[in-house]
Amino acid sequence: MRVDKRSIILNSIIKEYLKKGMPISSNELRVKLDIDIAASTIRVYFKKLSEEGSITQLHMSSGRIPTNKTLKEYWQKVLTPNKRIKFYDIEKIKKAIKEHGIYCMIRFYEKSFLKEIINVNERYLILVFDNGEIALKYNKKIETFLKSFIEYELNDIYKIAYEVGLRELAGKLKSVLIEQNTIREGEMFLLETSQKYKNEDLYKYYTNPMIFNSMENRLYFEKIVPEGMMAINQKAQIENKEANMFCVGYLQNNFESFLDQISVKE
Repeated sequence: MRVDKRSIILNSIIKEYLKKGMPISSNELRVKLDIDIAASTIRVYFKKLSEEGSITQLHMSSGRIPTNKTLKEYWQKVLTPNKRIKFYDIEKIKKAIKEHGIYCMIRFYEKSFLKEIINVNERYLILVFDNGEIALKYNKKIETFLKSFIEYELNDIYKIAYEVGLRELAGKLKSVLIEQNTIREGEMFLLETSQKYKNEDLYKYYTNPMIFNSMENRLYFEKIVPEGMMAINQKAQIENKEANMFCVGYLQNNFESFLDQISVKE
């Protein structure tokens, strides 16, 4: 069976770099490989991969590291944001976030459906959900609107109310959503990143729980993070509750190791 030496060598460079954060030479890599490849052959592939733009050399005397383009492709291949990960130990997660030098915000979400609308003498509307109530000043337009959404989920009603311009209703629902369990860890990393890129909006944006309402479960690169960084909105579950985990870090942060460390193996 033919061995794809290029892929083996490139993946080994990536994994060693993510593990240690240091350039690796052809001789060092040869020791790490699971198969026997001559150092001269590895040097040939180092040259080819450099010419392709897959790896680069920081200094003439140093080894090689993967380029940002290579790291993006690697993360797109190995991470599965839409596949739910399960975890139970919050302290373990916080520890892993610190160890990997990233920022994460986790929102635990317990679905809540609209069960009833109570008109209190045309002075107030009481919206009765599975896990609580919301009081509004009476508004005939809002009452008529909400009657169409009995048994709809709170988050879905919020999105629709916002889209059709019912801002008072959307604001109330938004405040309830924000109050749901949210955990943040790694905020110092986020502050330092905001200062580094001279962009205070980064901190405000990444710490706002409402970010979950506008993001899909996938990887994000330049559009919402600075060059050289990555964000992931990961589908998750904790203690049988649905959750989302939004993490931000540099491309060279070992997200694979982080997710492996916190998730429960089934």
